[in-house]
Amino acid sequence: MTKPLKQILFNIARLPSVDQHWILRRLSSAELKTLNQYHGLKLLEEAQRFRTLKSGDACIPLKESPSPLPVFCQQLAMKAPLYVAIIIEQGAYPWREIFLEQFDTDGAIRSLLDCQVLDVKPAVKQAVFSEWEGTVSFESLLDGTHG
Repeated sequence: MTKPLKQILFNIARLPSVDQHWILRRLSSAELKTLNQYHGLKLLEEAQRFRTLKSGDACIPLKESPSPLPVFCQQLAMKAPLYVAIIIEQGAYPWREIFLEQFDTDGAIRSLLDCQVLDVKPAVKQAVFSEWEGTVSFESLLDGTHG
């Protein structure tokens, strides 16, 4: 198995199961075939013990100074405040607070997160989030959340 694939599997294994399934569902058939060729799914299942490791415990070098916000945040900031609030709430992104500090100068998104987003039906929130995911490339999402 190649070293980059090992690093990817290690990083995926440390994620919650829901996130792991989300990533695997978005692989193309060719990517899934390659993963199966290297027994990646079996290794991923066996690697669950790595979920409890802290990033300092890993032997994988990290980027020196990751950007605090992914590139696609600029695109998200151009959307309507309710749309942005739904995306942030559904995505549970680690950069939520940084995004709000940088782009929510008037507090509109934060106030929507606190009250109105809770009133939106789950099916509507999921549909909006799915539409958003379709506009952002898989690579951008990975770069934005996992360096």
